[in-house]
Amino acid sequence: MCRLTAFSVTREGIGIAFKVLDALIEAASNDHYLIDLGRDGKHCDGWGFVVLADMDGWRICYNRGYVGDSNSSSCTENLKGLAETVDHVKQMISSARRSTVIVHARKAGRREPLGLFHTHPYSYVLTTNSKHENLFFAHNGGVRKRDILKELGIENEELYTDSYTALLYIAHKLSHEEDLVKTLTYIAKTYTKKSSGFNTALLRIKVDGEPLENNALLYIIGYIHPDADKKLRKYYEPLLFTGNGIVGYMSSTMRDILSRNKSLDLEYITIDHYVIGVNVNAEIVFKNHMDSL
Repeated sequence: MCRLTAFSVTREGIGIAFKVLDALIEAASNDHYLIDLGRDGKHCDGWGFVVLADMDGWRICYNRGYVGDSNSSSCTENLKGLAETVDHVKQMISSARRSTVIVHARKAGRREPLGLFHTHPYSYVLTTNSKHENLFFAHNGGVRKRDILKELGIENEELYTDSYTALLYIAHKLSHEEDLVKTLTYIAKTYTKKSSGFNTALLRIKVDGEPLENNALLYIIGYIHPDADKKLRKYYEPLLFTGNGIVGYMSSTMRDILSRNKSLDLEYITIDHYVIGVNVNAEIVFKNHMDSL
């Protein structure tokens, strides 16, 4: 249970990007869909971001934060940290020709661990004899981590969040040259909890000597379990948004907030059961329905 945005933006879309980021702060602070589910309406169990920015050469800025201990978080301080993070992200993208961004505000599941190392996006460096890749992964939803860890042969499930086990599964499949889109689809359809979704953003950066703009891709995954009820579907509704110079993903609460601004020229499309690829130029390079894979 989290609020999340992920997008690629050029200079033309920076003004819209600022409004999207502000909407994330508001959604994390007062989420009416989360209240409808019987929770307190706040996503304040940590925050994190990654920015890949073209600033006279490519730069990656990655950071996560958490205030609290392993038993409870400081909601006010974590929301303050999210706001400070958004200010930093704004500064970076305003100085860049183009950027790819993931920002995440966490609401931990009742049985999931708390702490800095359980905040999103997660980072994973995949190195084999044939490849070197950097993966940044953020997730809103719930998967059956016990089943994933069993398939991977990993014990001590209490040490991991369900989101991190999904990333471990992705990395395992990539290390065996499996297709990433098919892997993401398999996780969504096979391991998503019945009362949840698998809405994720994955920034994949390959390192093979080619120009980085050809080797960085943002994967956006929207999936709600077919058995989820009406309230859950409203909370987990995955949205693709497009505007001049910007394209990306946002959580449903953010759409409601931004829709109050009638002058904002954005299009919103529900992307349940889709995997979408967005490049650093804010262009959609593929949009695949999971049932067609």
